[in-house]
Parts: sequence; structure tokens; C-alpha cells
Amino acid sequence: HSSKKTYRKLATEMVTVSSTTSNFLALTPPVAIQVAPIGHWYIQHQILNNQHNTVVTHSESKVEKPIESGLLEGTGISKLLLDAADPIDLALLDPMAWKSQDHYKLLGLGQTRYRATMDEIKTAYRNKVIKHHPDKLNTKSVPQSSETELETNKELTLEEKHFQCIVKAHEILSNPVKRRAYDSTDPLFDDSIPESDEVVGQDFFQMFTPVFERNSHFSTIQPVPELGNKDTLYTQVQDFYQFWFGFSSWREFSYLDDEEFDPEKGESREEKRWLARQNKHGRAQLKKNEIQRIIKLVELAFTVDPRVQKAEEEEKQRKDEEKRLKLERQTKEQEERDRKKKEKEDLELREKEERAEMERLQLIEDKRQREERKLAFKKQRNEFKAACNKHNNFSTAPVDSASAEMTQNIIEIENLSQALSLEELSVLTKRISDEEQMEASKAIFEEFVCSMREKQEEDVKKSLLQTSGAQGKRKESSRNEDWSTEEMQLLVKALTLHPAGTMSRWDVIANYINKHSSSDVNKTGKQVISRVKNLQKTEGKESMKTDTQAYSSFEKSQGHKAQIYSEKTINYETANVGVSTPWTSGEQKLLEEGLRTFPTTDMDRWEKIANIIGTRDEKECKRRFKEIVANL
Repeated sequence: HSSKKTYRKLATEMVTVSSTTSNFLALTPPVAIQVAPIGHWYIQHQILNNQHNTVVTHSESKVEKPIESGLLEGTGISKLLLDAADPIDLALLDPMAWKSQDHYKLLGLGQTRYRATMDEIKTAYRNKVIKHHPDKLNTKSVPQSSETELETNKELTLEEKHFQCIVKAHEILSNPVKRRAYDSTDPLFDDSIPESDEVVGQDFFQMFTPVFERNSHFSTIQPVPELGNKDTLYTQVQDFYQFWFGFSSWREFSYLDDEEFDPEKGESREEKRWLARQNKHGRAQLKKNEIQRIIKLVELAFTVDPRVQKAEEEEKQRKDEEKRLKLERQTKEQEERDRKKKEKEDLELREKEERAEMERLQLIEDKRQREERKLAFKKQRNEFKAACNKHNNFSTAPVDSASAEMTQNIIEIENLSQALSLEELSVLTKRISDEEQMEASKAIFEEFVCSMREKQEEDVKKSLLQTSGAQGKRKESSRNEDWSTEEMQLLVKALTLHPAGTMSRWDVIANYINKHSSSDVNKTGKQVISRVKNLQKTEGKESMKTDTQAYSSFEKSQGHKAQIYSEKTINYETANVGVSTPWTSGEQKLLEEGLRTFPTTDMDRWEKIANIIGTRDEKECKRRFKEIVANL
């Protein structure tokens, strides 16, 4: 087909001829050019002729219908683009105020807007260029006669302003970055969301579905879950709200940057950076408001969503049912425990009563056996005495005489009846009764008497040995605690020189006494502790007073100035040392460990610490703690 330049040249020559006819007296002869009536550009050329009344004319009934049909089939443009139903007031268009203009409307996409594809934008722009390009308009040349007219001609016509606005709209919408900035602040986009007082008594899905559909356009993740209806599965409802609570929006507000803060207007690098920071701050604030708007929308929808309310009510009922079942189960378990406990207590009570009854019966039986044994002993003793009396109590003197032999034998008989057991006494009685001769029975009697005496002597020896051992220990203890007056004086002085809190105090005091004493017997720390405790517990104030006086006389004998200690002071010292035995390193470590383990809020703290140490009581632990604090 013929080239595009050929059609343009033909149209230009036609316009030039019609506009310059008045400047020539005669027209040049026309030139015949053959144009093939085929192709897309021929159809566009016919559209221009019909719209602007060019020299080429055709019948409307023969041209318009094929043109319209050709455009729809050849370009794929929707009927909306061809109709261009959006009216535009050309008097209000200003190319310098392009930010306030509706770019989609300028291209004839006012109804499609952000849903328009790049191909549709490109096709719509070409269609607008064909219609509104200054070279295609039927304009007349303005005579250039004066400077004033030249200045007036410099001003743009409404059609030229319109075309510049179309070019700017295409520049923005054909650039993905600029188009996203413009779509983020589309003046026709509805940012409104329902208020809490507006949703009362309204259909939830009818009110919120269009709102979520509008805002889903800004999601970085596509496709966006739909709100659904009352029959939607609750898992899908959860996915929907989970998506919107974490909604990620690509909406940004660089299109609304104030022209006063345009970085290109900065005269220096610092000023440009400051202007950029101002724009960044404004965008951040608008982004924050947008996030809060979306959050408010989602929270309100989640609150009033009947599906969520129904699920929450079912969840509450389920939890209440679980709680009720759990309470019933716990009640049954508690009743079972109480029943078993009662059965156990009843069993223990019965066993206790049975044991008590058995013990009572055993006591009765023991008492009966004791009584029987006692009666048996008594009977056996009487038989034994009768057998002895049968043989005149083994005496050669007359029966009614009170000889010494008779008396001694009666005493021995009584001793034997008391010393021998029932079995032994029975055997002895039988043997004496079986003998007819007194000499033989007397021999048996003397045999048992000798055996009894040997046994008694052996028991006495064992008792004496035990008694002597105890006496030896007491003697050794008394020897260890045998303190002379000089040693007592040195003890009192050492207690004053080395007060409570001194490291290894008792060993130090013992070394001091051994060093200054004239005795050859050395004292140990344990002996010092024992002596001080005895002074505190047994001797009391009088003993300490005597020791104080002895110490005073000692100082006088040594030629030093005597220092008299009051009874109260001495008792205080002994009271402190009486319970302050030296602390070993192991005890000290256990004390520190107990202090770290048990806090001060524990009421039984010192008792537990004392139990850990084992060799100290509560008072000693407290006193040691105070000594440590005082030395810090």
C-alpha cells in the first residue's frame, strides 16, 4: 500500500492550498494523484476529512460504517475508546498544571482507568493524536504584520494546549513508574471506608466487598483473596483476614511532592538533599496514614463479620463445654480421691483399733502369765523351803534351836529362792526331795550356794570394772580441766586481749597461756573452750568475779597497773566466747553458701543455714554473720 508520508504530504498540500488562496490571484493547476482506497492509513485519512471538512468528501452512509467496523476489527480498541464519551472543558486545560489533570480522561480512558493495559493506552493515544494533532486541525495562518500581533500569536490555542496535555498524559501513563505514582493518588479513587456506626443494621457483604475490591488494586501480591459470602469456609475467612492484616501495598505518594521542594531547584548539593528529605518526610507521613486506614478497615470488618462472630461464639461454646467436662472430670477425680482417702483412713482406723485390741489382749495375757509365773514361783519357793525344812534346813542343831548355822542356812535358802530361776529352783527342789540323807541334800544345797556366790562375785567384778572406767574418764576430764590460779589469770587477760572475731581465737588464747604460764602442761584450744563454757554455765558470776580479782592481784605482783574489769564486761566477754568456737574453713564455706542460697525474706533462713553446716546452731550463725559484716 502507499506509504504514510504520501498521505501526509497530500493532506498538507490540501490544507496549504485552502489557507493561502486569498494570497494569490490565480491557483496553480491541480495535480492528479491516484490513491488506492485500501489499508488502515486510508481509513484514517477518510476520518480526518470527514471531521475537519477537507476537500475530500464522501457519503456518510458509505464511509462511516466501514471505518467504524475496520477500527474495531483491526485495532482491537473497545467501543469506549472510539466513542470518547468523556467531555473535556478545553478552556480549563493548562499544560503547566498537569498534576491536577485527569490523564486517563484526556486519553479517553476515564471509565477504564487503572484497569487499562499498555496496549490500550498506546492505541488510545494514537487515536487522540490523529484527532487533535495541530498539523491535522483546520487552522488558518495569522498575518504577521506587527510586533503586537506576533506576541499574541505566540500564545497557544486551546487545541494546542489540549494536545500538549494529551502528550503529557501519555508520557506519564506509558511509564510504569510514573503511572504507579499517578495511580497511587488517582483523584477519582475512593479512599473512604465504612465507619463503625454506619455498619449497624447493614448487609456486611454488600458494604465491605466493594471496599476491599477497590483497595486490593494496591496489593503487591496478586491475586488477592476475596471476601466471599456467608457460606464461605472459615479457613478461607481466616486466610482472607491473615492476608489483609499483613497487607503489603505498593502505593506511594511521590506524585504529591510539593513543587516548592523540587530537588532540581536546589542551588547546591546540601539544598537539594534538604529538599529531598522534605519530600521523603511528606511521603512517609502519607504512607503511615494509608497503613492506618487499611488497618482500621480490616479491624472493623473483622469485628463485625458475622462469620467471625459465629466462629467465636462456637469457639466460646466449645471452650465452655471443655471447661464443664474438665470440671466434671476433676469433681469425679476429687470424689474418687476422697473415697479412697476415706477408705484408707477407715482401714487405718480399723487396723489401729485391731492393734490396740491385740495390745490390750497381749497385756492381759502378759499380766496373766506374770501372775501365773508369780504364783508358780511362789509355789515353787514354798516347795523348795518345805524340802529344805524337811532336812532341818541342812543344820545339825535341833529344829527349835536358833543356832548360827540354822540362821545362816535360812538366809542362804532365801537368797537361793530369790536368785534362781523357776526352772533352776524346780531342779534344785527335785534333787533335794529325792535325797533321803541330809548329808547328800546338804551337799547339793552347798553346791548351788557356791555357784550363786561365784556368779554374784563375777557380776560385782564387771560392775567394778565399768565403774572404774567411768571414774577414770572423769578423772582424766577433771585433770584436763584442772586450771591453776595463774592459768585462770592468763585466761581472763587473753580473753580481753583477743576479743570475739579474732581468727583462730581459741588457739591464739591457748598459745598465749602456754607462753606465759610456768606450768609444764600445755593447754589446747578445746580445753580453753571447755573451761570458758564451764565458767559461764556452772561457776557463774561469783567465779568470774574471783577470776577478776585473781587477775588484778597478778598484775600487782607483776608491777603493772591493775585494770579492773566490771562484772558486766567479763560476763559479756564470756557470753560471747562461750558460743563462738573457732570456725573452720569448711564451716565458713558452708555458711557463705547458705547465705547465697536462702534469701533474707525466708522466715526459716538461719535454721536452714544451721542445718546445712550441721555443727552450728542459729545463734552462732547469726553471730558469725554480724562479725563478718563488722569487719568489712
